[in-house]
Amino acid sequence: SFFNNILHIQSQRRQRAMRRLADEAEKGALRSSNICTFFLPLLEKFIFDSDADEAANNLKGQAIIATGTLLRWIEWNQFKAIFRRYQGYLDTRKEADKDVAKLLGVASDALTFAAEHATAVPTTSDVNDPSKTGHSLSRSLPSDAKIVDELTQNFIPALTAFVHHKDESQMSLRLPVAVTAVKLMKLLPEDQMSQEIGRASCR
Repeated sequence: SFFNNILHIQSQRRQRAMRRLADEAEKGALRSSNICTFFLPLLEKFIFDSDADEAANNLKGQAIIATGTLLRWIEWNQFKAIFRRYQGYLDTRKEADKDVAKLLGVASDALTFAAEHATAVPTTSDVNDPSKTGHSLSRSLPSDAKIVDELTQNFIPALTAFVHHKDESQMSLRLPVAVTAVKLMKLLPEDQMSQEIGRASCR
C-alpha cells in the first residue's frame, strides 16, 4: 500500500510511493482536503530532511515534483494559504533555502498551469470522470481581479523583498526566487506586469 511504501526503509520504495501519489492525484482520486491535511505535510517531511546523503536528496527531488502535481488539485483558498506558508519558510527555514525556493517554483508552475486551463470546458462524456473535468485549482480560481490582488499584494512583494535583501554573493539562492517572481508577474495584465517589473527593478 501507499503508506507501507512511503514509510519503508528502502529509498526506492518511498520514491515509488511518491510517484504513485502524483499519479492518483492526476486521476482526480484525491480530495483537496486530504491533500492539504495529510499528503503535502508528509511530503514536506522528506523535503526538509536534514540528511545530506544521495538517497535523501533523491527523495527530496521526488517529493518536490509530487508536491507540484498535488498543488494543481487543491482549491484556490487552500493554495493561497500554502503559498504564503512556503513564503514564510524563506525566513523560518533558512537552512533549507534552496529547497524552499524549489517549492515556490513548483507552486508558481501549478498556478500558471491552472490559469492557462481555467477556461477549459469538459465535454458531456467527461463530466463523470474527475481526471477530465479539470484540476481543482483551475476550477476554483476566482475573478481575475482577485488573482491580481493576491499576486500584487502578497505573493510577488514577498519574493522580490527576499531577492533584494539577500546577500549579493548568494546568487544561487536569489536567482530561483527571482525566476518564480517573474513567473507570477507574467500572470498579470500587461500594464500591471510592467509596473511590477519596474517596482522590482527600482528596489
